[in-house]
Amino acid sequence: MIDFLTNALSVYHASDYIIKKLNETGGFTELKTDEAWKLEPGHGYYVCPFGTTVIAFRTGSAAASVGMPDKQDKLRIIASHTDHPGFRVKENPEVKQGSYVKLNVESYGGAILNTWLDRPLGAAGCAWVRGKDGRAAKFLVDFDGPAFVIPNVAIHMNRKINEGIELNKQIDMLPLAYAQEVHAQEMHALNDSNEKGYSFREELAYHIHRIHNVSAKPEDILSYDISIYNAEKPVYVGRDRELLMAGGIDNVSSEKACLDAITGIEDNQGIVISAFFDHEEVGSRSKNGADSSMLANIIERICISLGYDRNEYLAMVMNGEFLSLDVAHANNPNHPEKYDPTSGVSLGSGVTIKCSSRQNYCTDADMTAQLLELAGNNGVKCSVNYLRSDIPGGSTIGSILSSQLPMRSADIGIPILAMHSAMETMSVSDQRNLDRLAAAFLAQH
Repeated sequence: MIDFLTNALSVYHASDYIIKKLNETGGFTELKTDEAWKLEPGHGYYVCPFGTTVIAFRTGSAAASVGMPDKQDKLRIIASHTDHPGFRVKENPEVKQGSYVKLNVESYGGAILNTWLDRPLGAAGCAWVRGKDGRAAKFLVDFDGPAFVIPNVAIHMNRKINEGIELNKQIDMLPLAYAQEVHAQEMHALNDSNEKGYSFREELAYHIHRIHNVSAKPEDILSYDISIYNAEKPVYVGRDRELLMAGGIDNVSSEKACLDAITGIEDNQGIVISAFFDHEEVGSRSKNGADSSMLANIIERICISLGYDRNEYLAMVMNGEFLSLDVAHANNPNHPEKYDPTSGVSLGSGVTIKCSSRQNYCTDADMTAQLLELAGNNGVKCSVNYLRSDIPGGSTIGSILSSQLPMRSADIGIPILAMHSAMETMSVSDQRNLDRLAAAFLAQH
């Protein structure tokens, strides 16, 4: 878990980490979306459309049967997302304020803004550089640890700060990137100067050279997609160090379970899939989000390559099973009134099966029963959870995908504290339970 957390600095890095682990197992072959697929039974494959979404799958050990699919041709899917709330750096981001240079950023997803203040922040993502052959070259970039900070206003200048304050995303949440050493009498001259003293593109060019040994001029950087992340290292807390605090637990915990399940399976029947989608935190309505035809198209291509016709493909989907993996809300001990009085979950409760009659979650009673039985047979601790009726909570990719791929489905995940904070808290034992349940689900015969 720590290894995944420290490597998933951006959606690009998370996808890169997933692909490296798939390749390390030796049982997965990369497929290209613009090439014909020739799949074999009993093999693993993956495809990475648009750079931030990964679909990994294994074909069954038996070839496609003649006629309608039978039980051995079961389709099982587990899915998570690679993004998390934070900030993205805008184009021409330098904002000069006296001797300071700030970065102009755009908020991404529903972050708890005040948790990002006064923390060491890093930057990571992808940059596209003009190539010698006329084609842009793509490079993963990480600013190598703490590089920025979003400073709070001291209580002496804001006496009501502890009474609650509304933070303005355009004013209050700009990271400080550079503080030039100057004398007080030079401040007015700096305010009138056009000299920034800091260039974000120069920083990008430096780190591209440092990481990839490629000399890139700032003017050759055509575009970039850079996220600001919490640069604090994950840390264990609690009397027995039973809890883990880190940025990005939502949703690295689920990504890890999906990745371990697909790479750990030895002999599956039918088709099993682990999907890792981008853009969940902003609604999933994108070409590489769950609210697209991507997964349905990929499943159909798998079926065609294995010899199924469209009628058999549709039958396989309707007979399939799907789990959406995303974190759940653990009861906050300081605010028990925020949670359901009879089905709330706490850290250490195991895997949470998330239910909502409003269909915020895709869980149906059929899959709940199956999961509870599967959990019991595999020694997995499991709880069924509802939110308060007067607090709607959030949603996941579960209902989105189940509306496009109609099959029995459920939303599950580990409970965490301070969801969408720059620093979230989880139970180590809950992660072990989630890993076991995801693996058992894919390995069913």
